[in-house]
Amino acid sequence: MAFPAYQDIVSACKPNGAQPLPETRKRPCRSIADALKAGDSVIANRLGLRLQEWNARDAADRNEARDQYRVSLWRTNRFDTLIASLPIDQRVATLWTHDSEADRIAAVLKQADEPLNPPTDWREPGDAKAGQHPR
Repeated sequence: MAFPAYQDIVSACKPNGAQPLPETRKRPCRSIADALKAGDSVIANRLGLRLQEWNARDAADRNEARDQYRVSLWRTNRFDTLIASLPIDQRVATLWTHDSEADRIAAVLKQADEPLNPPTDWREPGDAKAGQHPR
């Protein structure tokens, strides 16, 4: 499967240190972020959230992106654990009955009566602080 060259988008839309992007670039990057967040793959969604964080309109917008990113990490972490325990026919049925990767992940969590949002004290694997994620 071929993936788009996301590194070009990152290069164009990631601020350099504390220096924000000029508005002439920030606006198109936000449009790209919104399109990616509406995509059907987790990687596109997470890149969209990261672009939103980097090019946030304000602190609330930045925090929303961070919170959604954390939820995505939680869901995929739980999904990876749960999907392996399902019989093969259930795994295949899950793949075929949901259009997007995010929908498949949510369905497996719901089926297992797992919460869709992480507990407040949940720590991302490998992180020293709760709610932190790679930048």
